[in-house]
Amino acid sequence: MTLSCRLKLCACAMVFAATLTHAETEWGPPNKEGLTTRVVPLLESPQVGKQLTFRLEGKNIGKETVYADIQNLAHAESTLEVTYEKERKVPVISATLAGCETLQDVLRFPPGMVVVIAGGIDAAEEFELSMAGSYQFRHPGLPGELPMMEEGLRILDSEGLPVNSKATFTNLPPSGQVTLEVAEGPLPPDLAMITKLRPVVPKGWHLGRHWIAGGVQIGKQNQGTSVVIDLVVVDPKAGVAMEEGHRKIGRSKLGEIRMGIKIRPAEGAAQAPRKTTLDDLWPDALRLIRAALGISLEA
Repeated sequence: MTLSCRLKLCACAMVFAATLTHAETEWGPPNKEGLTTRVVPLLESPQVGKQLTFRLEGKNIGKETVYADIQNLAHAESTLEVTYEKERKVPVISATLAGCETLQDVLRFPPGMVVVIAGGIDAAEEFELSMAGSYQFRHPGLPGELPMMEEGLRILDSEGLPVNSKATFTNLPPSGQVTLEVAEGPLPPDLAMITKLRPVVPKGWHLGRHWIAGGVQIGKQNQGTSVVIDLVVVDPKAGVAMEEGHRKIGRSKLGEIRMGIKIRPAEGAAQAPRKTTLDDLWPDALRLIRAALGISLEA
């Protein structure tokens, strides 16, 4: 499925005079150009299974206007770093962006101004926030990139203003850290599946949300083969049509579980090895998935 990665960024950055919504939110150390960043929590009383949104801001404390290309903020791990109880790094579970082309997105940082870099980062959608407790959030920083300058083509920033060829481009430095207490709450079906599958999915395989509501995707690509497993929860009484290539594998407490498997040649490979099956890539996969999700076989 081809989707625009820009949906993870602000459609338009806003520049405004600094007004602290959360006085306790700290700016990180500035880089050599004088740019500093912070993450600002936007919701009170965080709870497992609910949205937990942040705003990523930048402030230029230098004397000259600087620019940054933020296209790679389409990837969750480039936007936030989340730690549970100061020890465990929280995995990213957002849908994979494989095959999704990010677009150049240039932000301007005038001296003394605060710029909203991304205005609606939902940590609960992007990360496995499945347990109550103390979480630490920070922006990990984004390496600086020079924009692609094509002859005769003007570069515009996110406000539609032209960028001079002599403009100074910089990186986004790491932000200060924000600590929040997240209360207990019910897990949505896809997050519940992810927490149950985490112990059985082989090391090196991707485990995250699927674009289909309530779905999970497990995948891996090696030198010759790419495999993708879709797992979807549906209400057995709702009469939901079967997705192409999916089949029922049983029922669990979450609902009816349907699975689809795609095994293809990896990118750049001429063809996948003949007679490749899921068990060739992940031995006893179906039994392990059924056991992890508590699936009972249907007659």
